[in-house]
Amino acid sequence: MLQAMALEHLYPGLNGHQILGRFDLAVANSGGSITLAGLIKGLRPAEIAGLFRERAWRERIFVRRLPWEFPGDLLAKWSADRKLAGLRAVIDDGVLDPLSGRGMSDIGRYLEQKTGRTTRLMIAAYDLDRNRGRFFRSFESELATERPAFEPALAEAVHASSHAPVMYFVGYAEVRDHNKPQDKRRFWDGALGGVNNPVLAGVIEAKANGFHDIAALSLGTAGTWAPVTPAAEAVHPELVARPASVWLGEGLKRVAGTILADPPDNATRDADVLASTGAQMRVVRFNPIIRPVRDDGVAGGRWRLPAGYEAIRPGDALGAYVALRDLDMDAVAQEEVDLIAGLGSAWLADDIPNQLLRWNPTDGAALRGHLRFSDALSAWRTLDP
Repeated sequence: MLQAMALEHLYPGLNGHQILGRFDLAVANSGGSITLAGLIKGLRPAEIAGLFRERAWRERIFVRRLPWEFPGDLLAKWSADRKLAGLRAVIDDGVLDPLSGRGMSDIGRYLEQKTGRTTRLMIAAYDLDRNRGRFFRSFESELATERPAFEPALAEAVHASSHAPVMYFVGYAEVRDHNKPQDKRRFWDGALGGVNNPVLAGVIEAKANGFHDIAALSLGTAGTWAPVTPAAEAVHPELVARPASVWLGEGLKRVAGTILADPPDNATRDADVLASTGAQMRVVRFNPIIRPVRDDGVAGGRWRLPAGYEAIRPGDALGAYVALRDLDMDAVAQEEVDLIAGLGSAWLADDIPNQLLRWNPTDGAALRGHLRFSDALSAWRTLDP
């Protein structure tokens, strides 16, 4: 939803085909692959955001597992097969749908017919049995290691890419090759292959395939940061972090949560190094960060809340901050989705910080990038007028 809200501001009035037609390469992972699929279908960003806001559709993706589904998978909450059925309902919604039954290379040709230019598509996943990251591509690539490539239909590629295991979806995503239906393989979320944030993979792919003048737009789905410091240094103790616990339950949660963690900010940093030339940044990151800010002129320089949380939950700004900070990635309840929508609106209004390309992990000081959405938007406008 946050990615779609950002795209709505970046490209007002344009549909998915018109937006993708401005790019040579689009790379997605996990939930971002749903956003990409919506663009491929030609939906406007507002329509994609509307899907995530629609309770009935969310509940087709996140369906409680049945007791007999993978009984040995003790921690997972959600069904695998019914997730695929929910994705197909939107991405591949019947035999008359132009995407129905098409493999990734067919999808690439379909998109070229719609846009008049070649927009290469990549969706990341993790091949469970071969223990390696996998990209489902719509094009021949210098980096492709398996030829002919394993090529699923679009809904199944999204299913593989978005299958977060252990704490979330049960078992694995089983998908088949569009060209060889007897070839079925098992996948997990592409973050397990190190591609939670796919911007670095995109920059490397572009360079490997002969593109050298690169501008990269990176869209995130929110992140968190807090200083590890005594509570007395903050206006509220909830604004600082405690040292991590490594006891069994907390340790497992931290391990499972690493698929959300980038690892922390490395992809944007490294993509910036590869694509940019000195002071001119060629990677622009759009991603709200749930973090406190430090104002040395207020409250003795202690950590405080940004202004935007009061608008999200009037009269309970701290409660909004804590709820968003602790929100899990499988947010389905309406009040959770409303919180995310409020976060997006405050971020777009510059009342919630934007993720930098680099910052000091100890004190949060900016090193490179854009601290506000409007600054990032101005930077992107210079690269894509």
